[in-house]
Amino acid sequence: MREVAVVIGMLAGFGVNTYAQNGAPNVAGEVQLQLGTKNNQTVFHVGEVITLQLAYSLAAGSHNTYVISNRSYDRSGRLDIESYHVEPSNGWDDPLKLYFQSFRGFFGGGLFSMSKLTVQPVIVSRDLNEWVRFQLPGTYRVSVTSTRVQPADHAFSSTPLEVRSNQISLRIIPATREWQENALHDAVLTLDNPSTGFQTVQLQDAVDRRQQAVAILRYLGTPGAAVAMADRLKDESTQFQFMLGLAATPAKDTALEHMRQLLHDPTYPVSDIFIQTFPLIALPPDVVSSRPDQQSQLEEKFQQELLQTLATKKGTALAVSAYTLLNGAGTSQRQFPADDRRELTTQLAKMFDSLSINEQVGLLDYRWDNLDKEIMLPLVPKIAQRYSDYPNLRETRAYQANQVSA
Repeated sequence: MREVAVVIGMLAGFGVNTYAQNGAPNVAGEVQLQLGTKNNQTVFHVGEVITLQLAYSLAAGSHNTYVISNRSYDRSGRLDIESYHVEPSNGWDDPLKLYFQSFRGFFGGGLFSMSKLTVQPVIVSRDLNEWVRFQLPGTYRVSVTSTRVQPADHAFSSTPLEVRSNQISLRIIPATREWQENALHDAVLTLDNPSTGFQTVQLQDAVDRRQQAVAILRYLGTPGAAVAMADRLKDESTQFQFMLGLAATPAKDTALEHMRQLLHDPTYPVSDIFIQTFPLIALPPDVVSSRPDQQSQLEEKFQQELLQTLATKKGTALAVSAYTLLNGAGTSQRQFPADDRRELTTQLAKMFDSLSINEQVGLLDYRWDNLDKEIMLPLVPKIAQRYSDYPNLRETRAYQANQVSA
């Protein structure tokens, strides 16, 4: 049996957390974990979304009190609360293995809360595809080890409870061209118009429909899905998921060619994540030991290529691309030559209102020293007078908008 090792570092130089197989004992089986699939589906195409449902509950007659975490994400890109065990050990791989080898460290963590575990099951849904990519048809047996539950008197401790699920069987069948094209069509239609689409899958609301569409594109593995993900790297709400999808796509040649076209497209806004995704696709899989260094070198190479084509960008595409260049230089602690810095600042000052609130905050809070200040100063009074009394000043957009003026 082969297991997917989930190892996530907080930052380069810090230790890593390896919770699975090191937890406290499950006292007399008081905590139960029942593994199943959404709608009890057991047959899936290669590349189809496999949504597991993990039912956590307290066994009747238990004498101890436990709490369960509602964590659903990690900022690094992969949640480490569950580990997945698959038999046999061949016919599948870890789709994000190269992604995690491409950087020296990751910011982990995220918001979550704890609630009391009872005999009524708490259902947690997870897409198996994020950890396991089935490449060959066949029958596979899957189980889960979880550290989501802890004794109530040791909540937030470094010794979580280890719970092992039952084992289920999944049958993976070949993906036909017709099935792949229908899946791609439905996903793109839903992302472009959330009120329609999903002719074959009926979901409850627009949010679920959109999340399902993102998952379909991310795991489908076809050239068409790679193109659709690259096109949508400009969307802040989905770009991180699609960066992970492109890092794992088997259609790397198609993805790389299309991203080069987008880099030179006058109307396409090239974001930070776009530049970061490029090397994840371009680096061959046999580059392992020096991968983080080569990742950084390729990012700088693509930034220089963007700088050379910047004059052809128009409107919002020009503003976002200029911000990406300036932000990339600041992140890598590089300074542009004076002429380039003046030109970038001129474009950003002209198109400041075209930037997203996040980009405006980032430019003023963190990249001021990379700007030509003489060009930016006339813009400062205008920005400072933009304060607005939003209905809810604690709402994220209100806070960020007023942070810009502050």
